[in-house]
Amino acid sequence: MKLVRADAAVLTRMNRADGKARYIARSDSQSGKVFHAPQLSCAPAILGESVFSARPGSIWKLSECDAGSADGGGSRLTACVDNETASASCEVIVVPLANDVAHSDHLELHFRRPPLAHNIDLISILASTLGACWAQRSPGAVSKRLGKKRLHLVSVDRENSQLSILDVENPAGLSRSEFRICTMLKEGMTVKMIAEALAVCQATVRSHLSSIFSKTGTSSQVELLFELNHDRFAVTRASA
Repeated sequence: MKLVRADAAVLTRMNRADGKARYIARSDSQSGKVFHAPQLSCAPAILGESVFSARPGSIWKLSECDAGSADGGGSRLTACVDNETASASCEVIVVPLANDVAHSDHLELHFRRPPLAHNIDLISILASTLGACWAQRSPGAVSKRLGKKRLHLVSVDRENSQLSILDVENPAGLSRSEFRICTMLKEGMTVKMIAEALAVCQATVRSHLSSIFSKTGTSSQVELLFELNHDRFAVTRASA
């Protein structure tokens, strides 16, 4: 992502059975900021009918989506732009990594400004290598990662738990620093304010937030703030 000056990168696995995307990994230069939504996948909209058959190592662009089609290129392009997090992307480049009998894997690079020509050339040069390297990954590595995420999310299922994230039982297993950051977030403090209060850099706070997202089954500060105030909302509903 940093090499080609992309603003976000998304690694997804598309399931052939239900057509749903599961996120193997996501990185965003804007992560950790207040009211920032996680970048969602555009691969299904950009690849269309080729989502499970696109050649690994090929290049697919949002700007060329449906180029030359009968409707003037509107259908799949509109489907992708309608995604509220994708709408901030000026360009999205998808690199298919692998096609299997059960799923397909894709790498997406999101740009909030038009990418420079030499960065697109660099992606073109690296695409085939990315596909080849992906094919040589350790067997079951992705399934194991996705399995861990699923098990962890079950363990912190907020719908079936009466404990808040900040309960004394510490149901999410937060560290002392993570617990303190959650407390500050609930009080309305921003990442910058938290960093200043703790005398650490903002990158350190964002690193803790990434760990908190994983432990609490959330993917953004908006979701985390909702969960931190979950009990208050539950009481309001009950009293109503």
